[in-house]
Amino acid sequence: MKKLLVLVAILGMASLANAGIVNVLTDGVGSSGHAGTAADKLVAGETIQIKIQLARNPYPGYTSYDGYVIDVMEVDLNSAGGTLSVKQKLSGKVYVDDLGENAKWDLKGYTKSANNLDLKYASLTQVQSAGAPADLIWNVIVTVPAAPTGNVTLDLALDGIVHVGADWWPGQGKPSAGWFNAANSDLGDLTLYVVPEPMTMVLLGLGGLLLRRKK
Repeated sequence: MKKLLVLVAILGMASLANAGIVNVLTDGVGSSGHAGTAADKLVAGETIQIKIQLARNPYPGYTSYDGYVIDVMEVDLNSAGGTLSVKQKLSGKVYVDDLGENAKWDLKGYTKSANNLDLKYASLTQVQSAGAPADLIWNVIVTVPAAPTGNVTLDLALDGIVHVGADWWPGQGKPSAGWFNAANSDLGDLTLYVVPEPMTMVLLGLGGLLLRRKK
């Protein structure tokens, strides 16, 4: 029981460590109605939409401060266990590419492969997490393989500079704590939980039986 409690504590700390200033999150449920959580896993072939979001970061008791502001973002989004794609342009909105992004962003460079999105943005207008987290990019689609081999992990990593201001003070025109360049540790990742394929489940079952026999 003690070992189990330690494991739960470690997993809890790991999930907290995944949170950052810029985060990768699911945006609704998948095509088969699953959320991609440990309690509601995606299934083979399911697609789910995700987004990249600027955290709110409020300061309780200091209502004049309004979270983060960002004006440059150069990142890679890497997928292990799933493929990445983007939705087509949203109706009534014009983007410089088929990637649905915040209308305030001006695309500097964007390339993609099945497992990587290389995103380089400079802003026309700074994006601020005022009152709520701000969506920077949305309409990224993750597809689970027809024969999944495990969970899908999405890793957001620096590919240049992410220029962020903290403790944004409305009306001042600049962050009260100044600008800084984010580190990789400031970028949150995401794990999408997937139902194992039948053969994997059989192997897991056999492993469990062997463990019981060993005991």
